[in-house]
Formats: sequence, structure tokens, C-alpha cells
Amino acid sequence: MQCGGAYWGRTGSLGPQFFTLLVAGNLQRRLAFLPWVSARLKASKPKDWTDKPVTLGDHLKKARKERGLLQREVAKALKVDSMSLVNWEKNRTESGARFVPAIIEWLGYDPLPLANSFGEWIKIERTRRGLARRTLAAALGSDEATLGEYEGGRPPDAQRLAQLRSVLGKPPS
Repeated sequence: MQCGGAYWGRTGSLGPQFFTLLVAGNLQRRLAFLPWVSARLKASKPKDWTDKPVTLGDHLKKARKERGLLQREVAKALKVDSMSLVNWEKNRTESGARFVPAIIEWLGYDPLPLANSFGEWIKIERTRRGLARRTLAAALGSDEATLGEYEGGRPPDAQRLAQLRSVLGKPPS
């Protein structure tokens, strides 16, 4: 007997042990289950992360899934709220610079991209060290706006360049 794409085979009396369910699937992708029919559906859960992560959130999600950890476990390890981790993994928000050193340590590698310019290098190195723009600017004896201009591409004068090197290290050639 056929019922909406599912095939029912009756092999005896009406007792539950005599019914066999063979699923062929119907057009609406629905399947009726009767309480006396035992059926077990098994399917692999699709992978919901990328093998080539781009953002810090992508790296976190990939590492967490590969290690079989829950978001709350990773959040506890990073000392952040679990909703922060959710937002980072879904790329809704970016992590603050102060969390990046702990993230790098937890991942076991540095996921930050290589700099393509001097300004990008300043921003990436500042973030790698967990320094907010305000904190680095204060260490340089400057203001946030000026540091933002350096990160945007304006070259610093010789004195500021020497200060940046003393705090962040040697920039790439």
C-alpha cells in the first residue's frame, strides 16, 4: 500500500511487530510516524564551518568544532561571556583587542593576517598585543586620532616611528 510517497507493507495481523516502514520520501518531504512503528532516522549533521577561515570568528568556530567543545566552554577558557563568543563566531561583531592575546593562546597559532602596508602593520601588531588604540596612543604620547591616521596610511615622523618600533617591534620591509 502507498501513502504519500511512504510505502507500508503489511505482513500479517495488525500487531505493531507486523508492520514494516520503507521510506521512499514524498514530495512535501514529510513522513508520518505511527507510535507502534519503530523507525530510526540517521543522518550526519552538516559541517557548518569553513576549512579556510578568514575572520577571527571563523578561526574560533573551526577550532572549537574540531575540538568538540561547546561555546560556553570556550567562552569560559577565554574569560568572556558566551554571547560574545556567539557574536564573534557569527561575525556579527569583532573581538576587542584586549581579548586577542587570549584567543591566540587558546587557538595555538596566530590567525591575524600579514600586513600589506605600514598602517596595517601598526593595527595588526597593536591588536596582537591586546592594546586598544587609546592605550598605544598614550604610550606614544600621542592621541587616538593621530594613531588612527597612521593606521590609515599617513606615515609617522621619525620620532614617532622610533617610538612605534620600541613598542611594537620592527615593521616588515
